[in-house]
Amino acid sequence: PALMQNGEHAAVLRWLSGIPDNVLRGYPVLCSYLGYSLTVTGKLDQGQAYLHEAEHGLADSPEQLGSTLAFISYNACFRGEFEREIDLSRRALQLIPAQKAWERGIAAVSLGLALCHNGDPQGCVSAMQEALVLGQQSNTIRTCVHALTYLGRMSVLRLDFQQAELYYRQ
Repeated sequence: PALMQNGEHAAVLRWLSGIPDNVLRGYPVLCSYLGYSLTVTGKLDQGQAYLHEAEHGLADSPEQLGSTLAFISYNACFRGEFEREIDLSRRALQLIPAQKAWERGIAAVSLGLALCHNGDPQGCVSAMQEALVLGQQSNTIRTCVHALTYLGRMSVLRLDFQQAELYYRQ
């Protein structure tokens, strides 16, 4: 998780590619990590397959399932499946404990993106404000950048250029 939080998905992919697929599929948490790393590196179909495997394997582990649902919601985002992304990210936020700020941040960003693309700018702002706090708590630059970018965009749409500038400067 620390590698993924720091954006070192290439290392995760390198390490997990050394494990035979039939062995890897017996460890749903590793499937989840691999699926997310594949997703953020643009290999959506492969990522989705591993995330699907992880989702089924973690059905009895709510906390791990929540993290996996956050990763799946991100995959759905890149596919333009915004209704599904909204549902997945909300379910993830219900399951992921408060102390797991990094995973909650992924779910909040995903929710904000989906709400923005689904025509709910106020919902987007709320989700991205939460994502920003979570990104700061977990010291995850990627989450903070996503949140600030969309908060800035939403401010521009409201013609609040002063606020947009503040977000973009952050």
